Amino acid sequence: MDTKQKKLNAYLLLYFLLAAITITMRTAATFLHLGDFGYYEGDLCTSANITLTLGCLILFSYALVHRKDEGKLASFGGALTYAPAAPLSICLILLGVTFFGKETETKLAEFLLPLLGILAILSALYFLFAVLYEIKVCDLRAIFGMVCSLFFIFYAGYLYFDTDLPINAATKLTDQAAFIFAAIFFLYETRISLGLERWHLYTALGFISSLLCAYASIPALLIYFFKNRIIANSIEETFVVFFLFVYIFCRTLLSLLLKPEKPTPFMAALQEDAKKLADAVAANGPLPFEPKGKEAPEEKADVAENESTPTETAEGNPEGKEEAQQTIEATDAESASAQEDI
Repeated sequence: MDTKQKKLNAYLLLYFLLAAITITMRTAATFLHLGDFGYYEGDLCTSANITLTLGCLILFSYALVHRKDEGKLASFGGALTYAPAAPLSICLILLGVTFFGKETETKLAEFLLPLLGILAILSALYFLFAVLYEIKVCDLRAIFGMVCSLFFIFYAGYLYFDTDLPINAATKLTDQAAFIFAAIFFLYETRISLGLERWHLYTALGFISSLLCAYASIPALLIYFFKNRIIANSIEETFVVFFLFVYIFCRTLLSLLLKPEKPTPFMAALQEDAKKLADAVAANGPLPFEPKGKEAPEEKADVAENESTPTETAEGNPEGKEEAQQTIEATDAESASAQEDI
């Protein structure tokens, strides 16, 4: 097994280990120590948060270790994209619909809630285009990818100002972190659609954002099914976060399995011939129709040096001065004799 494969297996093993430990700890804390206002009693959830933070920092080291890796052949096809994209788009549409039926107390809320609903429904279209257009570069998919990131950021802000739970409730903060990192991940996925991919950062952020989404959603789903208690803003939000975890993890796993983006043998031969031809032309000098470049100024300088005035030559040469003086005296003598003859 090569060194790169060992590194990938190590990060995958670390990811599964962190997910199992942190989710188990937060699930236990949610069932045993969660209060009515979203705060945890005891140190179990605090320990889970610290473990999660340290684990995310370690997972981000993937971007540093693999920053010089060669490019990869991007893909939006296959089961790893189709399977999680369909339920996630449905959950986003359901979440968007809930915003249109919520009661509002201010005029600002009357404007913002329908806007969030529209953004949620438009975000669902991104996953539709991800399934329909499997090509790497797609402007339409990139536009809706940016809309998707915009919705997740706006929704994190909506959770911050929501008054159903205290502003610093632990459950609310966990959901906000999940949505913020999901928005960052989709920005890097949008870069793929624009042909500006950064695979080392894409994979590292995929590990982190999927881990945060799993940490936020799985305990919330378990307590909902076993105790019929909703600890997030809504059950639709919890399902969106869970399927975000599934989608981001599948896309991250797919990025690890992609083949390097190398030219075909025929294209590589054409590139090699073109390089040899360019080197040969450069060695034989410029072509007849090409400008000489730097030689023209030198020639102008030579001409300027050779074109010197008689006065400058005389000033620079003593003998030249004497000859000039004699010429002037002879001219004066001829003028004087001409006057006497007259």
